[in-house]
Amino acid sequence: MTDVIKIAKERRVRLAAELGKLDDFIRMAEALVEWSQSNAGKAGDAEAEITSEPSENSTVRSYSAAAGAAAKK
Repeated sequence: MTDVIKIAKERRVRLAAELGKLDDFIRMAEALVEWSQSNAGKAGDAEAEITSEPSENSTVRSYSAAAGAAAKK
């Protein structure tokens, strides 16, 4: 009977180690989710800045006009 107890205790140690690894994985996954969500907001701000309307001082040409000007050169 003592062999059974010894085996059970060894198994418990291995399971505790495995649970520790799972806890580490869960903590890392949660940190990555928080990080990606915080960076998604920053990327959205940058994208909004890029796609905003042109200012009064900017020159905007259509693609065909720009291509025509380049062909004349």
